[in-house]
Amino acid sequence: MPAPPRRSRRATPLAVLGAALSVAGCSSGGGQPSPSPTAGLLHSAAAGQTPAGVPYHYQALGEGSSPELRIDAAGDYAVAWVLRGSDQSPGCTVSIELVADDGTTEQVVSLVRLQPADTRQGNTRLTLAAATWRFQEGGGCSWQVDVTRA
Repeated sequence: MPAPPRRSRRATPLAVLGAALSVAGCSSGGGQPSPSPTAGLLHSAAAGQTPAGVPYHYQALGEGSSPELRIDAAGDYAVAWVLRGSDQSPGCTVSIELVADDGTTEQVVSLVRLQPADTRQGNTRLTLAAATWRFQEGGGCSWQVDVTRA
């Protein structure tokens, strides 16, 4: 009896995007990514694609991790951030770190408490090594980051 045909295990970009949205929707913040025409979903790297470089923009609602950010040259970078409170997570305390593929971390925002109507924004200047990085948010509120060369 002939062997059954083999199925490819390679994920399609649409399946990868759907899985990412499902995982984000299950975060403890209860949120889902909140894409806009220039949001992080434009920077998400599907299987086998190159991560986004600078300038970089990402926004989301809820705890989670951003798509990859590729820093080609070590140097100083500016991270502009905006945090917004959420009715889904009143009184949330937000922190954002930038985590490199080698485990190096850089603090971007440290423990900012937000009520539903609150908005906080700021800038953080970081010296980053050439690497692939991801933003990691804890707290469950709406967040946005923009990275440019300083």
